[in-house]
Amino acid sequence: MPTANTAYGANALASDTTGDNNSAFGASALDSNTTGENNTAVGTNALNSNIAGSRNSAVGMKALADNTGDDNCAVGFWALYSNTGTYNSAVGNYALCNNTSGFYNTAVGSSSLNSNTTGGYNSAGGVSALFSNTTGIRNCAFGFNALVSNTTAGSNNAFGADCLNNNTTGDHNNAFGDECMRVNQSGSWNSAFGAYALEYSIGSYNAAFGASALGTVSAGDDNTAFGFGALNALGWVGATSGGNRNVAMGSRCLAYVAAGNCNSGLGSFALYDLGAPQTAGSFNAGTSYTIATIGTTDFTLIGASSNTIGVVFTATGSGAGTGTATPANTDYNTVVGYNTGRGILYGASNTIVGANVTGLAAGLTGAIILANGTGEILYDYGNSTPNVHTFAGGPVTLPSYTVGALPAAVGAGACAYVTDLSGSSYVYGAPAAGGGSRGGKVFFTGSVWLEG
Repeated sequence: MPTANTAYGANALASDTTGDNNSAFGASALDSNTTGENNTAVGTNALNSNIAGSRNSAVGMKALADNTGDDNCAVGFWALYSNTGTYNSAVGNYALCNNTSGFYNTAVGSSSLNSNTTGGYNSAGGVSALFSNTTGIRNCAFGFNALVSNTTAGSNNAFGADCLNNNTTGDHNNAFGDECMRVNQSGSWNSAFGAYALEYSIGSYNAAFGASALGTVSAGDDNTAFGFGALNALGWVGATSGGNRNVAMGSRCLAYVAAGNCNSGLGSFALYDLGAPQTAGSFNAGTSYTIATIGTTDFTLIGASSNTIGVVFTATGSGAGTGTATPANTDYNTVVGYNTGRGILYGASNTIVGANVTGLAAGLTGAIILANGTGEILYDYGNSTPNVHTFAGGPVTLPSYTVGALPAAVGAGACAYVTDLSGSSYVYGAPAAGGGSRGGKVFFTGSVWLEG
């Protein structure tokens, strides 16, 4: 005979034969139970079809109604309604209501994990979180509509309202922040931290840390952005392709580059202008552009095949009107420093070190520039900027000393300029001697400084 059972309501625990320690409150609660033990059912038809399942708790009309599994907990109307699995927890109306053999799932929020059937190890917190998941495993979604469209993908983490909202088959994504990775459907192995980070991404292997970082990267892989708005325009919505293998660290670093590849920026506002949209009238003939907005411009007059956003063309003239286009040829730039590399719109293969280097040519290419923190350019390989010293193609300024102050701990071949050479004339290879007023170049043999 069954012992320690409590039943209250028409047909509550009506079929019990040997099941012990069951409690049923409500019409037909635990109605079919025969051997199941340690179950609690509160609500009409709660745990109604349970026969041998044990250690289940159901609170709400038809909660765990079709259950045959063990160790489940359901609180809410139709919560875990179809369950046959084990170790599931559902709190909220319709939470996990279609779950069949899925196990170790946790759903908190109305309709969270609503469509799950066999998926396991999922956690959902928030209204409709992981709503469409059917067989995906090891997903975590916390926030309204987080991962709401996910069906079969696994190992995704979404924390924030509408995070990974459209994801269906993308896996191993991590999104933390309001609307992070909202548009992603199949991109995988992405990480986004900050509101709207990677919001429009469909690529893979991207990492964004900061609000709106990589926010419009509709296409593009292997990009890394740290800072508010860093790489924000990469692969902007409407672009036919995005950039790859870019690294931006700093607020608004590389903010406008839309389709560039292999750029690296370190510092807030570094390479801020690169790839920025240009208005008709300022297009550079011979440069490739992608139409961003049409406005009043007839792009077919300057080389475009049609007046369509996203069309790539090589400008045959400066254009006219209010339309805008983003320039190409924005690859392989490396800059280090706050607000540096400014002015470059469509240049490539530049290396710039030093803060506040601004006013550079729009199409600067192949430059190697070293500057101090105030933006003063000290050295410029190839003399691509005027009135500065160069490593090649122009004069080099040597460090200046008196003979007595020449350093001894330098390598052979080092050169310097001295201001107090003795004697009245230059003698190549003569030991440098001070005390005079003659200036000249000297070099170090490894043991002694000589004129030369």
